Amino acid sequence: MSEHHDVGVSRRQVLAGAAGLTVAGFVGWPSPAAVAAPGDDETFAAMRATWNDFVTGGDFDPTDPALAQAVAALDERVRPYVAGIERSPDRTRVFTDLPMTEQESNGDSRTMKETVLWLQYMAIAYRTPGSQFEGDANVLTDILAGLELWNRLAYNEDQHEFDHRWWQWEIGATRPLATTCSLLHEHIPAEARERYLAAIDHFVPDPRYNYPPDSPRRVVSDGANRIDLCQAVMVRGVAGNNAERVTTARDALAEAFVYADHGSGIYRDGSFIQHKWIAYNGGYGLVFLGGNVRLLNLLAGSPWDLVGAEKEFLFDVVDRAYIPMMIDGQIPSMVAGRTITRWERSEHTGGHGVEGNVLLLSQAADSATAARWRSIVKGWLQRDTWDDPLEGADVAKTAAVTQLLADDSVQPAPEPTGHTMFANMARAIHRGRGWALAIAMSNNRIGSYETLNGENRKGWHMGAGAAYLYNYSDGGQYSDSYWPTVDPYRIVGTTVDTQELPHRPDGSYAHSMRTSFTGGAVLDGAFAAVGMDLEGIVDRRDSVPEVLPPVRAKKSWFCFDDFVVALGAGITGGSGNRVETIIENRCLHTDGDNALIIDGTRQPARQGWNERFANPQWAHLEGVGGYVFLGDGAVDAIREERTGSWADVTTNNNPPTDPITRRYLTLWYDHGIDPTEGTYAYLLAPTATAARTAELADDPGNVQILANDPRVQAVRVPRLGITAASFFDTGSVDGISIGEPGSPYLPTIIVDDDDPGFEIVSGSWARSNGFLRYLENQTFTGPGDGSAVARFRLDVPTSGRYSVQAWWFAFDNRATNTPFVIRHADGETTVRVNQRVDGSAWNELGTFDFTAGGDHYIEVTNDADDGYVVADAMRLAPVSAAPCSVVMQERAGELEVAVADPTHEAASFTVSVDRAGYRSWTADDTITVHGIRPLITFSVNTRGAAGATHTVTFHRTPRTRADGT
Repeated sequence: MSEHHDVGVSRRQVLAGAAGLTVAGFVGWPSPAAVAAPGDDETFAAMRATWNDFVTGGDFDPTDPALAQAVAALDERVRPYVAGIERSPDRTRVFTDLPMTEQESNGDSRTMKETVLWLQYMAIAYRTPGSQFEGDANVLTDILAGLELWNRLAYNEDQHEFDHRWWQWEIGATRPLATTCSLLHEHIPAEARERYLAAIDHFVPDPRYNYPPDSPRRVVSDGANRIDLCQAVMVRGVAGNNAERVTTARDALAEAFVYADHGSGIYRDGSFIQHKWIAYNGGYGLVFLGGNVRLLNLLAGSPWDLVGAEKEFLFDVVDRAYIPMMIDGQIPSMVAGRTITRWERSEHTGGHGVEGNVLLLSQAADSATAARWRSIVKGWLQRDTWDDPLEGADVAKTAAVTQLLADDSVQPAPEPTGHTMFANMARAIHRGRGWALAIAMSNNRIGSYETLNGENRKGWHMGAGAAYLYNYSDGGQYSDSYWPTVDPYRIVGTTVDTQELPHRPDGSYAHSMRTSFTGGAVLDGAFAAVGMDLEGIVDRRDSVPEVLPPVRAKKSWFCFDDFVVALGAGITGGSGNRVETIIENRCLHTDGDNALIIDGTRQPARQGWNERFANPQWAHLEGVGGYVFLGDGAVDAIREERTGSWADVTTNNNPPTDPITRRYLTLWYDHGIDPTEGTYAYLLAPTATAARTAELADDPGNVQILANDPRVQAVRVPRLGITAASFFDTGSVDGISIGEPGSPYLPTIIVDDDDPGFEIVSGSWARSNGFLRYLENQTFTGPGDGSAVARFRLDVPTSGRYSVQAWWFAFDNRATNTPFVIRHADGETTVRVNQRVDGSAWNELGTFDFTAGGDHYIEVTNDADDGYVVADAMRLAPVSAAPCSVVMQERAGELEVAVADPTHEAASFTVSVDRAGYRSWTADDTITVHGIRPLITFSVNTRGAAGATHTVTFHRTPRTRADGT
C-alpha cells in the first residue's frame, strides 16, 4: 500500500486561490493561461515549481509558530537520515542501517525502497524554508552522491525485480525518485538525471499495468495503485521535460475516473474496493483521493489539465465515498484493511488525511460545494478531542487547518443522523444522536479480512458481522491500541466459532464464504434492515487433516432513530468448539472502571470479575449505553486487563514489542459446543441512561419481534409505524409476503475443488494455493487433447433456471480457449473461455434449466492448445431469487415500502402487502405495481442493482401516476 503524505503550497499560489489565505495554505488553482505549450521548457519549469511547492510548503513564513512546529517535525524526521550516511570509501549502501542490494538485503527489496525514500525527505528538508537543512551544501552533496550510488548498485534500467514485492519497485521507489529529481532538478547533472528517470521508465513503462511487460504476473493496474503509478510517471515526465510521459500518465489517470461495477475501484454507492474484494475507503481509498488531488493540482492550468467532467467525478466521489464514511472525524477500521495494525496510524490519522484533501479540493470546487465542505471539515476538527490534528502534520496541513479554525465565517457542521448502505462492499453505517454503529460483513464478493506483508495477523473475524459502536464522547475507542489488545475472537457484534485459527502469511480469507446475502434496504435515508447470511472462517490449510464445518448463522440489525435491534437465528457449528455472539467488547482504556448495571444491580468493578446471568432483562454500561435482552438465554460478562504488543498483530516495518495493557468489559451469548439452530435477540441503545434502558425493557411495546428464524427475521416498532424484515427465504410476516404464489425458492449452489462434489475423472492434475483462488486453492493441468477431465457434480435441490458461473485465477500462462462442458436439463453445452482475463471473479457461462435430483455436472477438460486450464469453483445462481430486505412504514395516509436484493443475484422478485384502503402510488422506474386490491402486489426489477434500495409509496388519496392515470 502506498504511504500517505500531506502536501504543501506556496504563498504565491495561495494568494491566487479562492480563499485568499493570509498564511500558507492549500494550492490555488492556476488559470489555463498560466503555462505554455506542451514540450515547452517553461511549461515544465512551471509544473516543477507547482510540484515542489506541493511537497515542501512553498514560500511560507517559517516564523509562524504553527508552521515552525511543522518544520521542526520534518527536521526531527530527517536528522537521523543525515547522521546515518555511510561514508566508507568502498561503501555498498547509502545509509549505514539500510542494505539495498539483493545480496546484502537477502533478496528483500523493501530496504532498497527505503533508501530513496530517505533521500527524498532529505531533499524536501533541503528545499523547505526554515528547516535546519535548508540550502545545506553538505546535505545536497550527500543526496547527490546517494542517488548516484543507489542508481548504480540497486535501481537502474538493467536491474530486475528480485522478489515478488512489485510495489516496492514500481511505486515505492519510483515516486520518491521522481520527486527528488524534481526538487533538485538544477543540481543533478543532466546525464545522471536521465539515467535515474530511465530507471522509472524501465520499471513502469506504462502505468496501466503492474509488473514488467515480460512478466507472467503482468496485470492491469487499478484503484489506488493506478493513481500511484500515474504520479510516478507524470512527475518523472515533469522532472525530465518529457511530454510523452506526462501524456501517458494523464491518459491513464483519466481512465480511472469512472465508477467500477466489479473488482477493484470506486462504486457509485461510495464503496471503495482494492485487491478485488477488500473494503478499503480508509486505506487505498485515501491514496486514491490524495493522489488525485495532487495530480489535479499539478496539471491545473497546463496543457494536460483535466477537463470539467473529470474534476466533477472527483468532487462527486468526495460526497459519495469519503464524507459519508467519516464518523465524527474518524475513518472506521472496517474500511482500513490490514492498515489497522500499523502502530503509527489510527482512525483519527486516517480522518486527518481526508480533512486535508477535502480542504485542498474545495479550492477547485464551486462556491456552494466549497462552503459546505469547509463547514463539514471544521466540525470534524473542532469535535476531535482525542488527538491533535496538527501533531506530525506538514506545513500545508498545518496552515490549512489553522486558517480554517480561525475563520469565523465558517460555521462547523454537526454530525448528521441517518443510514448509509455501502452495498458493494458489505458495509453499513447507522448514525443516531451522539453515536454511530458501523457494520462490517463479508460474502462471496467481499472478503472477511486481509493479511499481507505480515500485517493484520489476527483479523480473522473482522467481517463476521462486526458491529462497531462509536460514542462521540469516546473518540479513542478504536484508536487506543485497540487491535493489539482486543481479544480477536470476541470482536463486538460477531458470531464466531472459537476454534483456534492460524496466521496465513501473505494471504487472505477473502471468499471463504459461499453465501451472498449481505446488506439490506434503507427507508428515507433514516431507517434500515441490514442482514447477513454468515458462513464463518475455517482453517483450510493443506496440512489440516480435516476441514471442519464452518459456523452458520442468519444475522440482522434493524436500525431505528435511537436504538438498533440485533437478531440471530439458525446458529450452527460443528467444529467441536464453543460458538459465541459478542454483544459488547468495550475498551475502557488504561484505568476505566465504568459501572455495569444488570437488572438494576451494580456489578463489581474489579479486574478479573466474571459472571453468567441466567436470564437478564437489561444491562447498562456507564458512558456507553444500554442493552435490552429481548429473548431468553444466559448472558456472560467479564472485566479483564488484556496485554499485547503491536508485534503480535504485525511483523511489517519493525513493530514495537513493548507490552500494552488495556481494560475491557465484555458481554456475550454462549451458544455452547456445536449448537444447532441457536438464536439471540437484543436491543442496543447507545448513549441511553440506565433509567431509559430500564424503561425500554419494561415496555415490550417498544419493539415487537415478529420472526427470528433461519427463513425470516423481522421486527416492528409501533410508535414509528415501521416493520423491517430480512427475508432469507420465501415467506410472510406482518402481512408482507415475498415471492409469487407457488413459486419455489431457488438456492445458490457452489461447488469448490475442495468439496466432495469435485472429482478428477481422468488425467494428471496439480494443485496450487493463494488468496486469488476461490477458497485459496485451485486445480489445474496443462494443454492437451481433452483426455484430462475434472468434474463438478451439481446437487440441485429445486428445479429451475440458473445462471452457471465459473471462477478462475487469471494468468498470462492460462489457456485462451478452456472448455467447460455443462450437463443441464436439456442436454450438454460446451462453453470456451479465456482464462488469461477476468480472473478472481464469478464469470457467467450461460443460463440453463436444471432439474431437482437430475444428473447434472460441469466438466473442465484439457482440450486447449495454448496454456494451462484451471478448475477452481463453479456456481449456480438463480435467475430469479426470493431473498430480500424490506422496510415498511405506515403514517399519515401513506404506506412507504423500501426493498432491496442483498444477494445481488436476483433479476427480480415479487412483494405482496396485506394492507387496504390505498388508491394510488408513486414509485421509481424499477417497480411495477400489479394491483392494490385485495392485496398490494408489485414486482421489483433488480437486474444490475447491486443491492441498491427500491422504493414505492402508496397513497390513500388519488394521485397522478407517471403514466398519467
